[in-house]
Amino acid sequence: MIYPVFVMFANLSILLLYTRVFRTSRYQELSYSVGSIVVGTGMGVLFAATFQCSPVQFAWDLSPRGSCINQQAFFRYMLPPQIFTDFMVLVMLLPYVWKLQSRLTNKLALTVLTRRTEEIMNDLEVFFLGLAK
Repeated sequence: MIYPVFVMFANLSILLLYTRVFRTSRYQELSYSVGSIVVGTGMGVLFAATFQCSPVQFAWDLSPRGSCINQQAFFRYMLPPQIFTDFMVLVMLLPYVWKLQSRLTNKLALTVLTRRTEEIMNDLEVFFLGLAK
């Protein structure tokens, strides 16, 4: 339940770094827009994870009568906005990487070695594995 909050703050910290480094108003507006999606998704996931069962204590104590949401569906529909925001954070950086005065191999290495690429691939893998079940 605390994982979505950590992901939200990690994405927000990267986006705020971008707004400090890249000072164009268009880029800052894009950062704030993606940031609002990150916050909305993070808070929605936190809310859904907290209140996934009715009554709430049914999530850890099965003695009272209750029911919970379909967790497989929850994770399936939670991932697309997170994949989108991870992708946007990566794509927002690329124009500035490619404007660097450096060799093409260095630019390619920076593009490929961006940590966010791995996270996007992991998210896509989880998403498609969930659809395959």
